[in-house]
Amino acid sequence: MLSYSSLITAQIWEDNLRKEKPFPTIQERSDAFEYYKSIHAYSKGNGFNPYARKLDFLLHRTSKNTYFNPTTLYVEWEKEKKKKNSYSSNANWIAKGPINTPIILSNGKKRGNGRVNCIAFDPNNSDIIWIGSPAGGLWKTIDGGSNWETAT
Repeated sequence: MLSYSSLITAQIWEDNLRKEKPFPTIQERSDAFEYYKSIHAYSKGNGFNPYARKLDFLLHRTSKNTYFNPTTLYVEWEKEKKKKNSYSSNANWIAKGPINTPIILSNGKKRGNGRVNCIAFDPNNSDIIWIGSPAGGLWKTIDGGSNWETAT
């Protein structure tokens, strides 16, 4: 029940603003949030960080006094999806694993596989590939992916 009540109070600053202005601009939402934060102490789980990330994302994509249409991102995603479906690909990617990840002995949970956040192919040599991962750093292969070396 505690997490539910923190979810309810997590948007107080925006609810109060919407009572005065039904369609506030991103800047007005940001100002209301900053004011609320100045008079209320941060505590874990109060919703400040997720809301701040959302505002930061929107502030960089709008001008000072504009309203961000919430369907804009969906419309752009649809365009990209259509574009992606129209591409023809000669890729021959094959899953190599790990398929079954090891279990941590102390708690019995699976470790996970990690993830690759970016990948770049050398435009002059198809055997050279770079990948970047949040936990694993930067990696490079010079033989098309058979062997990898870390560059960090």
